[in-house]
Amino acid sequence: MENALRVTAHLTEKDFLQFNFYILFRRRLAVRILLLGTFLFLIVTAAQLLSGNVDSDRTLILICIALLAYWTLVPAIVYVRASKAYRTSKFKVEELHYEFSPEGYTLENKILSSKLSWNAVYAVAETKSWFLVFQNSRSAHILPKRDFSPEQERALKGLFIRLPIRNKKLL
Repeated sequence: MENALRVTAHLTEKDFLQFNFYILFRRRLAVRILLLGTFLFLIVTAAQLLSGNVDSDRTLILICIALLAYWTLVPAIVYVRASKAYRTSKFKVEELHYEFSPEGYTLENKILSSKLSWNAVYAVAETKSWFLVFQNSRSAHILPKRDFSPEQERALKGLFIRLPIRNKKLL
């Protein structure tokens, strides 16, 4: 590709885990569900304590244990599943060679070569640590900014700004 921006990226397990938590909490739905569950636990606890026929110390301990389990279960499941997915996928642990141009982008590693048009891209986003090129609302190519020079960062961000993609969240 003419005037292409070439970057070699390496995705670490930490990047992959953080991305999965980003996906989980970015729309705040998971936070709302956790808060709603907490609210419901508190309502049930208050109702039981106000009824007067329950040992309040024991009930409070059980509610605290249930809340702790509730607040750790969702993140724990995400962590375990993402960690397993990272460890079992050679695609994610290999160096990826990207080439970006106004027409599209290519990515290559030892087992894969793919050329994609920008029309196939669902969204692009930028965080403090990454550029993300989404294929759908839950799957993206993760480009760690640590693998970019400052000039490459500016060039890619400029390219993203000019693209005819409706969903853009750039810093």
